[in-house]
Amino acid sequence: RVAVSTAAAPAAALFSVPGVEGAALEVLGGPAIGSHGGGGVTLLLVHGSYRAAWCWEPYFLDFFRSRGFDTYALSLRGQGSSIRPGTPPPVAGTLEEHASDVAAFAAKLQQLHGRPVAVLGHSFGGLIVQQAVADMSGRSPSLVAGMALLASVPPSGNAGLVGRYLWRSPWLAARITWGFATRAFERDAGLCRELFFESEMADEDVKVYMQRMKDGCPAGTRLLDLRALAGSLPVPAAGSLAGGPAVLVFGGDKDVIVDAEALDETARAHGVTPVRLPGAAHDAMLGPRWRDAAEVLLAWLQTLPRS
Repeated sequence: RVAVSTAAAPAAALFSVPGVEGAALEVLGGPAIGSHGGGGVTLLLVHGSYRAAWCWEPYFLDFFRSRGFDTYALSLRGQGSSIRPGTPPPVAGTLEEHASDVAAFAAKLQQLHGRPVAVLGHSFGGLIVQQAVADMSGRSPSLVAGMALLASVPPSGNAGLVGRYLWRSPWLAARITWGFATRAFERDAGLCRELFFESEMADEDVKVYMQRMKDGCPAGTRLLDLRALAGSLPVPAAGSLAGGPAVLVFGGDKDVIVDAEALDETARAHGVTPVRLPGAAHDAMLGPRWRDAAEVLLAWLQTLPRS
């Protein structure tokens, strides 16, 4: 069943977006709790399309805070309870705008806790994080200790994914396209499970997440404009640079959104070997195997240099 947070977490906070008057991003999580040994980095979690900071709340926020890591989840522009003045736009922001927001909040966390930041991005949030970390590595190399990419869109974008699915499984490609274009996964529990979750997830849990997706992403507002995105690709692979941050690439071997080839492409770009999570689907942080994903991330975090 879906976990209910038991940590003494503060209410959602807001982070003012630099340079955008009246805009603020929702922040969940907070300082470490419990008596576990402290983490050497601050952990920042970034969601993907049709998600918001809420997707880290059932499991990851408590798990890492209780293990000594100051851990925060950020809702990107136009998502969750983030605030943007005026009428909601059809597209929440560009790749560069989202990346700039992530970088600005990471700098705020470093200022707050006095430690470098490890940033985790999921799905399209992983593409945003790759751009943000590349930007930060160029300007402030000491800001980012590591970058973790969970079921991430590769640096080249999702065109290769779409092409492979059209060739390999036209029916699945049609299901994915229909699901995202019409947001049918918010109404069809079978489709939602097929795209994002393990087959054994309880029906009631799937329905809870369907409602969270619907509530957390306003109708008519997409995270990114995929046509405009093409002009920003490929994003730089900061992990391949001399002196670049440590990188973890991991994902489920039952993921029907980001396939094995995409996972390999991302890992190859950053010069690492991908970690595959047996039986895990696209939303590995929410499914019944969430702990497997969390333990892989924890083991990697513990290898990062302590500040």
